[in-house]
Amino acid sequence: MVSHRSHAPAAHPRAFATSTVTIVGTNDLHGHIDHLPEFAGYVNNIRKIRAKDGAVLLIDAGDMFQGTLESNQGEGAPVVDAYNALGYTAAAIGNHEFDYGPVGDTDARTPGSDARGALKARAAQAKFPFLNANVTEAAASIAWPNVRASMMVQAGGIHIGIIGVTSIDTPHTTAKANFAGLSISPLAESISEQARALRKNGAAIIVVTAHAGGGCKSREDPLALGSCDSQAEIFKLAERLDVGLVDVIVAGHTHQAIAHKVAGIAIIESFARGQAFGRVDVTLNTQTKAVTLVRVHKPQSICERQKDEGKGDRSEPDGEREKACVTSVYEGEKVERVSAVAAVVDEAIAKAAEKRNEPLGVRAPEGLKTSYASESPLGNLLADLIRDTRPGADVGVMNGGGIRSHLPSGNLLYGQLYEIMPFDNRLVTLKLPARAVRKMVLRTLKSSRGIASISGLEAMAKCSGNTLDITLLAPNGSVVQDDAMLTVVTSDFLAEDGDGMFGKLPDGAVIDDQGPLQREAVIVALKKRGTELAPGKTYFDPKHPRLAFKGKRPVQCP
Repeated sequence: MVSHRSHAPAAHPRAFATSTVTIVGTNDLHGHIDHLPEFAGYVNNIRKIRAKDGAVLLIDAGDMFQGTLESNQGEGAPVVDAYNALGYTAAAIGNHEFDYGPVGDTDARTPGSDARGALKARAAQAKFPFLNANVTEAAASIAWPNVRASMMVQAGGIHIGIIGVTSIDTPHTTAKANFAGLSISPLAESISEQARALRKNGAAIIVVTAHAGGGCKSREDPLALGSCDSQAEIFKLAERLDVGLVDVIVAGHTHQAIAHKVAGIAIIESFARGQAFGRVDVTLNTQTKAVTLVRVHKPQSICERQKDEGKGDRSEPDGEREKACVTSVYEGEKVERVSAVAAVVDEAIAKAAEKRNEPLGVRAPEGLKTSYASESPLGNLLADLIRDTRPGADVGVMNGGGIRSHLPSGNLLYGQLYEIMPFDNRLVTLKLPARAVRKMVLRTLKSSRGIASISGLEAMAKCSGNTLDITLLAPNGSVVQDDAMLTVVTSDFLAEDGDGMFGKLPDGAVIDDQGPLQREAVIVALKKRGTELAPGKTYFDPKHPRLAFKGKRPVQCP
C-alpha cells in the first residue's frame, strides 16, 4: 500500500514473505508532454505486477516545466495536471523550476513581486510534494505550499523515506533575480541529515530524487563503471554518503543516462524530454525489513521510434517532436495509452497549436545541428542573429545551454524556433573592454557548462606552460587589444553571470538592460536575412572554428 499524499493505486495488503518496491524514475521532461499518455501505460503495466507483491513509487528528478509552448503557456500547469493523473509520488525541484519567476508577466525585479510565485503555484497545484532539502530561504528551511525537504511513505508494507535535492550549480543555471534571497547547501550533508532522521523513524529504504547527474556510455552491466564520468556530480555525491544510508538515487540535470550501482547505491537517469524512464526494483524481507535484492534496469524507451538513445544527451537535443509514438509489450502486456493522461495532454497541445504552427516565412534547406559542449552551426547562427539585433554591435554571445533543439530543415514554424530558444531571456547590451571578452572565452573553454558561441570575433587558445592564453582576432585578422572597447549583445541570463560566463561586470558595463525577448528579437533578425538560410558550413567550418583550441573542454594545460 502507498500512503502519505501518493496517488498511485494501492496494493492489497497481504502477508508476503518478501515485498518488492519498484521505483520508476523520470527526469528533465522540460515540458515535452506529448508521450506521457504512453508512459502512463508502462507505469500501469508495472503497477499490475506489483499489486501481487509490493508497490510502485513514481519519482521525478526535476526540470519538469521549462521548454515547450504547451507547458510554458501555463507556466508548467499542464505538466502538473498530467503528473497528477499519472499518480506521481514526489518530484525534485530542478534549476529550471525557478525560471518562470513571479506568476504571469511580472518580472522578478519588480518591487513587491514574488520571485518564486509561479513555482509556488505549481507546487500548490500538485497532488504530490515537491522535495528540496538543500535550498534555504533567509537561512531557514523554505516554507512554501506543498514543498518539503523529505517525506515518508508506506509502500508494499514497507516504510520508505524520500529526499529531494538540486545541483549545487543551481544559482548559476537559472535567472539570478529568481533565485535571489535563497542559499544552497552541499548535497551530501543535506541528504545525510534527512536520511538519518528517516532511518530513525523506521524507513527501511531511502530514495533520493536529485536534480544532479552524470552519464555512462554503456548501461549493460550496472557494476561496470568504466564508461561513466567518475567526476560527475552524482557520482561524487554517492561516494560521499555513508555506506548503506541511501539505497536508490533518481538523478537528472545532465540529460544523459545512468543505470548503475555506485558505492552501493542504485542510480538511474534516463536522458530527457520524456523519451525514456528508469527503474529500480528493491526486494525486502517483510519480517526483518532487510534488503535482499536490488535490480537496476536499463532506461526504457517510451516510443519505439525514439530508440536512438544518444538524442537524449545534451549534445544532441531531440528536435523531432512530431514523431508518432509506437509502444511495445512491457511486463507481458501491450502498452496502452491512458485516456485520463491523454485528455490533459491533448488539451494543452490543442491550445498551443495555432501559435506553434505559425509560419516564419524562412526556409532552411538543411537542418542545423547544435551542441551543448562544442562549437556548432546553429550556435554560431544564433550568435550572429543576436549581434544583428543591435546595428553596430561588435560581438554577439549565445550559450549552449540556452539552445534546446536542433533547427530542422524545411519551412520553419514559430514552434520550432520556440523549442530551440524556450527561455524568456531578454537581450542586454554591454560596453566592455576586450580583456573582459577574452576572459569570458577563457571561462567557457575551461568550463564543462554549455559552450559560448560568439559572433564578430574569433578566438585562438593555446597553452603557455600551464596557462591557457586567449588571443582575440577581428574580422580582418588583426589582434584585438585588451583595452579596445567592444559593444556586446547577449542575454540577461549571461550578463548576470549565468553559467559563470562573464563573471562580475565592470562598473557601467550595462548600457541597455531593457532589450526585447531574445527569442522574439532573433526571429525578427532571422526574417531580415531573407527567405532562405545559408547551409551549415557558412556558420561553422571545423577547419576554421571561431573558437580554436586543442582537445576538449574543459581545456587543461599540462
